[in-house]
Amino acid sequence: MAVAEAVSNSEAEMADFGRMTVDYIRQWCALCERFNEWQHQHIIGSKPTPQEQEDHRQGLKWLLRLTKLMHYTASDPEFPDRSLVELLETKIWQLEQAWKLLYRSLSQEETETADHVLREVFPKKSSR
Repeated sequence: MAVAEAVSNSEAEMADFGRMTVDYIRQWCALCERFNEWQHQHIIGSKPTPQEQEDHRQGLKWLLRLTKLMHYTASDPEFPDRSLVELLETKIWQLEQAWKLLYRSLSQEETETADHVLREVFPKKSSR
């Protein structure tokens, strides 16, 4: 009798997996949005302590990993809400931009290009 109940309950729950996953991904995207707002206020727009910056770095890394995992799931042709693929791509792009801004070092070529642009825009005054 207990096995039959478990099977019946499992069948009912399995029918909701698609909806549950869609709802969870929407909640996740809202969490990403709140994180972006928080990071602009507390990390980008202020002077975080080294510990706050490290905590942010670790949190951002995990948000990126998990958002990419959800994108993989939502990209399945049988996923019930294909509009979430584009929303997740937007969230991944936003998180990657924050990572590049805050934690990615410039390559030698990028550094040279930036130095060249700065010299053109802000030439040294001639000593006459």
